[in-house]
Amino acid sequence: MPVTDRLLAQPQNSFIAVTAQASVGQALAALLAHDGRDWWHLVVRWSDNTWAATTAAQLYAALGGRPGASAEPLAAWNGLVAANVVEQNEVDDPQARSLALGSPGGLIVVLAGGAIVGVVYAARRQTNLSPLSSGQLTQLAGEAVNLKDYGAILLAASKKSAPPSRAGT
Repeated sequence: MPVTDRLLAQPQNSFIAVTAQASVGQALAALLAHDGRDWWHLVVRWSDNTWAATTAAQLYAALGGRPGASAEPLAAWNGLVAANVVEQNEVDDPQARSLALGSPGGLIVVLAGGAIVGVVYAARRQTNLSPLSSGQLTQLAGEAVNLKDYGAILLAASKKSAPPSRAGT
């Protein structure tokens, strides 16, 4: 049985996936255009088809307030964590959760035929980062970023979802 769409649609698995060419501003513009939140995963596909991830909140904590950060390549930021990859039809939901628990950053990227269809995130601990406003994310994205500019770098995105419950994380 494959990784189900139901698991991929859970709020903690919300994501934006971009190419390695995306700037910080483009990635955050794509996030905002899809009503993304600070806890969403920003997933980057490297040119060798490997993947890495962070959250918008982690990115903001590191780069917020730094002049010119929106123009920097997201892939150049050293806070990205390598992500393991599985094909959707090769593992089931319990296996996907287990693999996520054991992977760097607690996240796996789920592909179907080589294209990203989702992520599975196994929260291992609660973050100490404060929730961000869309204004803070917009500030880091950069006012000069044209929302149409993200189209060439966007690979996939989750549908809008509610924040994950912090209880038991």
